[in-house]
Formats: sequence, C-alpha cells, structure tokens
Amino acid sequence: MLLVMTDHAGFMALGVPTKELTATNPILSLLVFSDMSISIICVNTFVLLSGWFGIKWHPRKLMSLIFQVLFFALLVFIIMCVYKPDKYLNLNSFTTVFLFHSNDYWFIKSYILLFLLAPMINNFIENSQEKDLRIFIIAFYLIQTIYAWLSINGAGDFVGGYSALSFIGLYTLARYVKTILGKPFFKNWSFRNFFTVFITIAIAQTVIAFGVTKYGLPVAGRLFTYTNPLVIIQALALVLAFTKIGTFYNRTINWISSSCLAVYLLHANELVLREYYMLNS
Repeated sequence: MLLVMTDHAGFMALGVPTKELTATNPILSLLVFSDMSISIICVNTFVLLSGWFGIKWHPRKLMSLIFQVLFFALLVFIIMCVYKPDKYLNLNSFTTVFLFHSNDYWFIKSYILLFLLAPMINNFIENSQEKDLRIFIIAFYLIQTIYAWLSINGAGDFVGGYSALSFIGLYTLARYVKTILGKPFFKNWSFRNFFTVFITIAIAQTVIAFGVTKYGLPVAGRLFTYTNPLVIIQALALVLAFTKIGTFYNRTINWISSSCLAVYLLHANELVLREYYMLNS
C-alpha cells in the first residue's frame, strides 16, 4: 500500500518529466522516474502475493470486501457533500458509491472478478502438469506483451494491465513459481540475489526513461505500465526475495495491515484522487 501511495505521488501528483525538465532540472526528473521505477510494481506485487498464498473463496470474505468498499465510498461521498455541497451533492457523485464509473476503484472491481474466478484457477493449477502450466504462462505473457504492452491497446480485454485478465496471469504465475521453488535455480538464490534483480531493473528503468525523454522520445510512460515484462519480473523478484527470509510474525504489524485497504479506498476515491491529488487539478 505504501508503494501505491508512492506510485500516485509520481506521475499523477508530480507530473511526467518533459524534455525541457530533464534539461533544466535533471535531478528532479531522475527522482520522479526513480520513484515510478520502484513503486510501479505495487499492483502486480499485491496480485502476486494473492497467488502465492492462494485465494480461498468464501461468500463471507466476498461480502466483507464489498462492505468495506461501500462503507468508505459512502463515507467519502458524505464528507465531500458536507465540504462542497454545490459540487458533490448530485446523482453523478452519488453513483461513485456503487462504482458505476470506469475509474471508480478499478482495482477493486478487477480483484473481485479474480476472487470469484479463483476456485476455477486453483482447480486448473492443481490438476495440471508442470509442463502444461509453463506452456500456458509463456503463451499468456507472449500475447499480453505483444498486444497489451508493445501495442498497449492491441487487445482491449487486457486494458493495459488494468483488468482481471492480467490479474489471472499474475495469480497463475505466482502459483506456478511457488510449485517449482525447490528447483536449483530458485533454491540456490538468496535474498540478496533477488533484491539485486529488483534494484537493477529499477535503475535500468530510471536511466532508460530519463534517456528517451531527454532525446525527445515520448515513450517513457510505456515503461511504467503493469504489462511491462520488466515490471512483472521486478515484482516477482521482490516477492521471491522475501521468501528467503525466515518466518516472521508481529502482532502489531498484522493489526495495522488490516487497515491497509482503507488507505487505498480513502485516497484513491474518484471524488478525491484526480480532483485534489493530480497535478494541475
């Protein structure tokens, strides 16, 4: 969730560095690009963790998630109506409570679909041979890379990674990697090895983004998308790095973590995020 906040503080709040900014203020440009290079893994990491531990479907869990979303959406709506009734006390703003607009908590809607499909995905994974899963994942990411990254709108179903379809790929990838974790390649790697991969990709993304922007190529934004293969590898490397740390339990941290989703629901509400968080709003 900290990465989500950091990600939104990047291009959204600070703005995308321009060719002019790289010349007049290269330090700021590098800081913004580095911010995005580290934080862009936020969503992929969340979904990979879901796949790693596995979603255990239960109607009560689904209802709990929906209740929390509706509670905070309604709370934000009421607060904004009290703050500026002339602007927010209308049907259009009220419909954000039920997520009727495309930008209303897009992540929640995609994740709920993943949640509903999880039993079928789990069944497919558990009853498939390792070779079959490997072929599926290679084919899936080949299609996604071509039609949802190289051609960001080449396949509308992927929505550039902002979709349940991309979440299914990440979920399956995490489940698959967990099953082969005991193989030599993973077994012999340490926390330092995986974390080095994570940092190396972040540095490479920063340098490339700065370079293409400095020379007037408007493609830096494409690097910071959820369907970028490097971003997916980077997120997976971070997850795998922490599998190399011994069992950790802290009651206070677990108590705080129960409110992490609330952080997203409060600051990423459409009545707040683009209106007050985005640059030049």
